[in-house]
Amino acid sequence: MKTTLIAAAVMLLAACANDTAPTPDAAPVEPPAPAAEPAPMGWRAVVLPAHELMVDEALVLATAAAKGDDEASLDARALLERAREPLQLGEIGGDWRVRSIQVDRQQGYAYPWFDAHIAHDGTGNGSHRFAKTSGSQRRSGRLYPMDGPGLVFLGARTVNDESPRTYTRIATPAAEAPGEHDSAGLLLRIGANELLMVLDADGERFELYHLRR
Repeated sequence: MKTTLIAAAVMLLAACANDTAPTPDAAPVEPPAPAAEPAPMGWRAVVLPAHELMVDEALVLATAAAKGDDEASLDARALLERAREPLQLGEIGGDWRVRSIQVDRQQGYAYPWFDAHIAHDGTGNGSHRFAKTSGSQRRSGRLYPMDGPGLVFLGARTVNDESPRTYTRIATPAAEAPGEHDSAGLLLRIGANELLMVLDADGERFELYHLRR
């Protein structure tokens, strides 16, 4: 009888020990890795078909149109010649002064200096935002990295204090036709404190933005 009681006590103590013993912690579960952000689209994924040649052949098309003998056309040709060997872009952010030269069917028109601003757009991939901020005829839009020392401009024109417009393919990704105010071209560095934007060149007309600071 005594032996039976001792055995029962031992079994009871063992059961209690099993009930109170801490269970080993489960292996920690690693949190899922955050989803990778999609890479910003390159300019060719955004540009409208009608504007692709205006970018790829901007200098050729603009030079073909700048045939006039007026002072503005001569000035445009001199700037385009400098742009044939662009400098490394370097830092372009900040305030600039900008003047426009418009060439239409071999007749040039030059305008005085106004204000412009270039800013990093925060994507970290070398893209910028450009805006001409004074004068009656304005432009704003995005500057995309490209192969070589320059940026591709895709934006839109406005007048006076109209709200900035968005390039059609950015506002409507499925769009195939350009909007009335769309604008496309190149930005190149032509001097230590000079940039040149070659815009909307189609072989007959174009516009230059000559930037200085």
